[in-house]
Amino acid sequence: MQTTDNLDILMVCYGHTDLTECALETLVEHTNANDYTLHLLNNKPEDKGELVDMLESYGLSYMYHEFPNVGWIKAIETVYPLIASNYFLTVHNDVEFEKDWLPKMMRQFRDPKVAAVGPLISYVCGFQRTDFNLPGLVAEDANFIVGLFCIFRKSAVDDLIKLDGYFMDPQFGMGDKEEHDYCIRLCEAGYKLRIVRNVLIQHVGERGFVDLLGSKEKFTKYQEQQQAKLVAKWGQEKVDDLWKIDRTKAINVAIGIPLAGDYSGHRKFWESLLMMKKPGVFQPIVVPRVTIQHARNLIVSKALELNCTHVLFIDDDMIFPQDAAIRLLEHDRDIVCGLAFQRKKPHMPCIFRNVIDNDEQQIYPMEIVKQGLFEIDACGSAFVLIKTDVFRKLEEPWYVWGDKTLGVYVDKGGLGEDISFSLKAKRAGFEVFCDTDLIITHIGDNEEVTDIHYFAHKAKEENKLQLSDEYNPTYQRDELLMPNLLVK
Repeated sequence: MQTTDNLDILMVCYGHTDLTECALETLVEHTNANDYTLHLLNNKPEDKGELVDMLESYGLSYMYHEFPNVGWIKAIETVYPLIASNYFLTVHNDVEFEKDWLPKMMRQFRDPKVAAVGPLISYVCGFQRTDFNLPGLVAEDANFIVGLFCIFRKSAVDDLIKLDGYFMDPQFGMGDKEEHDYCIRLCEAGYKLRIVRNVLIQHVGERGFVDLLGSKEKFTKYQEQQQAKLVAKWGQEKVDDLWKIDRTKAINVAIGIPLAGDYSGHRKFWESLLMMKKPGVFQPIVVPRVTIQHARNLIVSKALELNCTHVLFIDDDMIFPQDAAIRLLEHDRDIVCGLAFQRKKPHMPCIFRNVIDNDEQQIYPMEIVKQGLFEIDACGSAFVLIKTDVFRKLEEPWYVWGDKTLGVYVDKGGLGEDISFSLKAKRAGFEVFCDTDLIITHIGDNEEVTDIHYFAHKAKEENKLQLSDEYNPTYQRDELLMPNLLVK
């Protein structure tokens, strides 16, 4: 069967058509219709008329499947051969989809070892709860993901079927604990499971099984029986491992600070660094008195040695908001920077586009300010967050000053070490973005340069504003974000 990169959604229902309607309504509202194929798996045939009318009223393209109360496992196993996409979602009918859930979750499959991705869920067991969140943590690997809302890589599930003859172990009957079983099997096969912490799915909980079994007491007894089957298959130790997670690997950021000398760095820079919110594990790496490209290469080498997940390069003549690092982490991009401006007039933004000009590749500044997250070709390293996976894929040395090997020129000269690195990463398939709302202040000789200076000079050049040569706008920093630490 020809597969596509779209998503097959397998929604299993047993009664509660009001909940199904809410799920479908939020699915339609928050998901592009061209991105998925809906399979409605109805375990209660008498609801067919109402469900079909509901599907038609939303104008959905769908496949309807009916079963005489066979339960979760049998329904999914029966429909599985009809999946035509490379990814599929198993989902209960008692959930509500949220905005941007699909692109945020699918982004995690860029790692080819990720087999299954689950979101935060309002009513759930395990680590998929909001109280396990860390500031800036977008996603983390885990040993267990609940199946009530989970996207799978089909090729990984196919591997399980080749090994065991099934996706969900039929000994678990109607369902419950089958998800614990296939999570163990996926990890045993060398795959990863990942929790996405910037998607929250609302879940009612327990409606299907309680109705099927007749009471909550019978459901509790049923869960105990299912747990006994799981332990008998894998042993207590492996079952207990499902509830362990290594938070030290979630966010481990090396703060790389190249210094011009032993005592360099503006006082306001050190104040910013002191007050910056630092989620997860943050490890400062300071390299003084070496050339800038050598300093950056030394910082990257140390970050890889420490098994860091990211490197945050900060130049020592920058001032930045207290939440700057967290904002970059939450974008979950390969390379993402804040927006700094050149110290000298015309104070152009330090983000660049690679274009063909007179049959030559040239780098030009991009005049984009405060327009959200924007994809670019290259950036300076004033305040930039880079995933260490980028460095692991690229050849050393990562940073080269005056690099002429890329065939890209600035005023016929070689490239700076940060711009050439961005271009190499881009050509290797990595993304480079700028948060153009995150303004980073550049400390000049006599002033603190921000977007105010850029726009003021631009207005003057366009004769829209009459300014004297001495005009020097004052950047009013938010004192709540950057308090004055000096005692006067």
